[in-house]
Amino acid sequence: MVKGDKLRMKNIDLIIKRIKNESKAKIIGGLIAIGIILIYCLKAYNEELLGTFGIIIVCILLLLFIVVTIDGYMRYKNPLKKYPGIERMASIIDASEGPRYEDRYIYIIENILIIKARIYDMTYLEDIYAIYREKMTTREIQNIVLRTKNRKTVINVAGMNKDEINNYMAVIKSFCPNAVLGRKAKLNSKR
Repeated sequence: MVKGDKLRMKNIDLIIKRIKNESKAKIIGGLIAIGIILIYCLKAYNEELLGTFGIIIVCILLLLFIVVTIDGYMRYKNPLKKYPGIERMASIIDASEGPRYEDRYIYIIENILIIKARIYDMTYLEDIYAIYREKMTTREIQNIVLRTKNRKTVINVAGMNKDEINNYMAVIKSFCPNAVLGRKAKLNSKR
């Protein structure tokens, strides 16, 4: 979809392809991890290296990677299930003449906001009711969160300082008629 920083979405097939590629990565990564854990279990069983605690940890890891693999498979088989309304949004984008606003993180086309890093992550501008900054606790990475009635959309704005993030949030808010800056905003959207 993104080539040379230009929007090139022709149809829903590009979105499905991106979701399926990410699902394949989950499936392959999960299967590789499961294989490594099983080989380790066989070796540890033959050499009696694992105690009770070790067996519990290995079982938890094995279960975790099985869940990741199954999730990847389910998303591969039905890529649009997690993203209701995306087909309608894609048709609006196809009919549009191009972005109203574009930067390094997002596109705004017609009344839809699209995250560049995850092209299938689309939100109607009028559905956004809160825009706020969120800091990840493990690292010094800042995110901008866009809250809607049913979910939150995260824009990773690594490399921006606090003032740049605040200005960027104000730019996004200028496109969102129902949005309020701050975490405590109430839902005013009718959608």
